[in-house]
Parts: sequence; C-alpha cells; structure tokens
Amino acid sequence: MSSSDFEQADQFAESYDATVLLYGWNSPRVIFDLVQETLRPGDRLLDLGIGTGLSAVPFREAGVQVYGVDGSAKMLECCELKRVTVELKQHDIRSTPIPYIDHNFDHVIACGVFHLIRHLDGIFAEVRRLMRGGGAFAFTIEKLDADRTSEGTLIDDGVLQIKNAKSDVLSYLHSAMLVEDLLNRHEFTATKTLDYVVYQKTDWAEERSFRAYVARDINDS
Repeated sequence: MSSSDFEQADQFAESYDATVLLYGWNSPRVIFDLVQETLRPGDRLLDLGIGTGLSAVPFREAGVQVYGVDGSAKMLECCELKRVTVELKQHDIRSTPIPYIDHNFDHVIACGVFHLIRHLDGIFAEVRRLMRGGGAFAFTIEKLDADRTSEGTLIDDGVLQIKNAKSDVLSYLHSAMLVEDLLNRHEFTATKTLDYVVYQKTDWAEERSFRAYVARDINDS
C-alpha cells in the first residue's frame, strides 16, 4: 500500500461496508469462527488494518477489548461510529514500530489486509513483540497457487503482484511456503488453516481464493 492507496481508502470509506456486504465478504466471520474458542471476556485484541471495523464487531460482541490501527483516517472515522473499540490509532502498519508497548495484547488479527502488502516480515516481527504468550495471531492471505502465476508478476520468492484493472490497486498473493517460513522465523506455529472463497456472491464479484491462519507462540504448543 502507498499513500495513494490510503487516499483511495478514504474515498471509499463511506460506501465500503455496503459494497463488501453486497459481495458477501466473509473474512471477518471466518477469522472470528477460527479464534472464538480461545477468547475470554476482557482479552485485549489488536486489529491490524481495522478499516471500518467490520472484523472487530464479532469480537466486541464476545466481550473482547478491541484496539485498532489503520492508515486511513476516513476508515477510522467510520469505525469510530460503530463504537466497538477501546482505542483507534492512525498508523501505516508497514511502518515500525506499531505504536504500542511490548506484550500488550492477548490476540492480534489482520483480516483482509495482507494481500495489500508486499513485505510481511516486519509486521510478523511486530506481532511477536506485541503479543503475550498463549494468544492467537489470526490473519488472511490471498493464496498463490501455481495456476495463478500467469495473472501477474513474480516479484519476490513466493509473492505474485497483480494490478486490479479497474482501480489500479496492487495486490500480492503469498505462497504457503513463504507464510510458513515467516511463522517459523518469528517463532509462531500454525494451529489452524482454512481455505475459502472470499466473496460468497461470486455473481457480484470475481472469485478469489484466500487462506485463513491461526498461529500461536511456538513455545505454547
């Protein structure tokens, strides 16, 4: 994501919820369903790239204290109206450090965010710093399968870059091998994965294959 991406997010913010719900965007529910059995009322959760807060809603309803970070001021304004968070901060999550102290959160999620980011290593390092032991790091990626390599340009080992023909927004597909390497490097282990189609109403939007992960501190396994 670049500054121009945040400008586009600002312009799209007020119509974002209606648009993705029309498409049947199901990533928030997928992430929550994978994590909910580990949640306790009062747990502190950081939502990276919280946007308008759709991903935060089910966690707040479960009694979790949600904190959110996003680079788009307008998205955060829409999120604030939902009143589902304890605190929101405007910050580009690619820029480190993310403005919270060490071991401040029980859980960290990144829902529908990482496919917009080329390099994930620094973010995974920050998640390691910010999390307490025993919690869940849950996130989604757009899958890089062999049959998709013709759609874009392989720019890094395990990363395919695709430009959206309508919006010119760049998206990045990450291979399973790359994600596993990142998790291992930062002392996480994947305890759950789920492959799913990100839009339920594929007559309204292109069919895109995603994978959700739940990872934990390797020392907790």
